[in-house]
Amino acid sequence: MLKAFPRRIINIHPSLLPKFPGLEAWKQALAAGETVTGCTVHYVDEKIDHGQIVAQREVAILPNDTPETLHARIQIAERELYPAVIAEFCEKCPAPDL
Repeated sequence: MLKAFPRRIINIHPSLLPKFPGLEAWKQALAAGETVTGCTVHYVDEKIDHGQIVAQREVAILPNDTPETLHARIQIAERELYPAVIAEFCEKCPAPDL
C-alpha cells in the first residue's frame, strides 16, 4: 500500500518523534524523566514511527503525572493537532471541477 500511495498516508503518534517510537510512548517519556513530551503527525513509511514529520504539539509533563493523566492530556493534543493537519492539507488541494 505504501508504494501505491507515497506520502499520502499519515499517522499520529503520542510522542515528539524521533523520541520514543513504538507502543506506550507516554510511559517511556515518564520513565526517562522527560519534562516535555507531546504528539507528532508524520508520514507513514516502511519503518515504525519513522516517516517525515508533518507537525508536532508539545505537552508538559507535570510533577504529579501518572501514565494515565499524561496520556489523557496527550490525547487532547492529538485530537486538536490531527484535524488541524488534515484541514491544512485540504486547503492546499485544488477543488475538483464539477
